[in-house]
Amino acid sequence: MRKILIFQYSLMRTEKQLHLCEGRTGFWLRKSGAVMTCNNYPRVCRVGGSPGPDCCKKKCVNVMTDRLNCGMCGKKCKYAEICCKGKCVNPKSDKKNCGGCSNKCKKGSACQYGNVQLCIEIHECTYISTSSGTKQVEICSLNSICF
Repeated sequence: MRKILIFQYSLMRTEKQLHLCEGRTGFWLRKSGAVMTCNNYPRVCRVGGSPGPDCCKKKCVNVMTDRLNCGMCGKKCKYAEICCKGKCVNPKSDKKNCGGCSNKCKKGSACQYGNVQLCIEIHECTYISTSSGTKQVEICSLNSICF
């Protein structure tokens, strides 16, 4: 318990640049002109209030949700994508992450424009060829949308 309190204290005292060091008898603080970064002190990312438990390019991040480090350091999601459970997904069309992470559409529905309320049921459509064989016509049941 005491070790954690000292560690949190060192994070709060950034103006004096107090650092956490590990010795034979436990943790101790030392003053330094250097800035504390997670590449030298990886445990700093696991303290309460940290942006995430992972260290990427000297910054604490959460690779499960960070768009610039999705799943691993340096893996960037595309412009329209977000990072959900370490994978880049498009929240406008992803059935498991419709509008945001873990917003699932019900079975037999699709995500439209990232809005869970707009998850629509998909009905089977019948395609009939014309006599010339070049055009197709959709025949859908009433109040359904064919894709």
